[in-house]
Amino acid sequence: MIMLKNGNMDTSAGLCPKDGNKVGPFPPESRFSCFGKGCINQPLVFHNNTILKGTKLSGRFYGTNDLDGDISEEVDTASYFSVSWEKELGKGGWSFHHVLKTSKSYPWLMLYLRSDATRGFSGGYHYETRGMTTIIPESPNFKVRLTLDNKRGRGSASQFYLMDMGSCWKNNGDPCDGDVTSDVTPYSEMILNPQTESWCRADNLHECPLMDTQHPPYHTLPNGTRIHRADTANFPYGTYHVYCSPRNALKPEKPYRSYDPYCNPQP
Repeated sequence: MIMLKNGNMDTSAGLCPKDGNKVGPFPPESRFSCFGKGCINQPLVFHNNTILKGTKLSGRFYGTNDLDGDISEEVDTASYFSVSWEKELGKGGWSFHHVLKTSKSYPWLMLYLRSDATRGFSGGYHYETRGMTTIIPESPNFKVRLTLDNKRGRGSASQFYLMDMGSCWKNNGDPCDGDVTSDVTPYSEMILNPQTESWCRADNLHECPLMDTQHPPYHTLPNGTRIHRADTANFPYGTYHVYCSPRNALKPEKPYRSYDPYCNPQP
């Protein structure tokens, strides 16, 4: 599944839930990138259907959120996204090529390539999904193999998530049922960017992993050894960039940081 997200929000539309609860319109504020009325444009998207040329299958999605912009990777003033794919018949796997560029009006864009499971609620979304994954993977009994060739980076603010593993359950451990007021989105993203600062530090524990009282904030080594985040001599703080607690957590261990209330369909 290919998914494009943007961080803009038209606060006057009242479309996005807050912590899973419907809220009405509210005035624009500094947390949301907004260049004017209706600043959550649906992007222009163009689709080249997958075709077979000789022995190679190939196709493409591309477009922009800047509706008056030039649909070109080379233009600096407009946002741009492109996902292309190809595969040799009878040889190896699929190859995907991603390009993502932000703009002044759309400074926070995210482009996902997801291998979704085929039953239940996937990645925190309150609807069933379909994808190339035919079973629900259970740790530690699955492996993912891929090759990444990073062509060009954009500094410390540019982040590549590898991998983003998401799921959905309730605070009491029950499976999600689509009730966004009580469903919780847990996901783990590994950032590939040496220039991105780690916010989790011994003097900044509220940015480090935590769970509720049933799941204490440990780092677990491959041999099963658990290290509490307050163990400053042994906890691998550099492993973690940031942890955010869901805003409807029942008993989060202090200190903790809560996430953006408008981040997902549910907390």
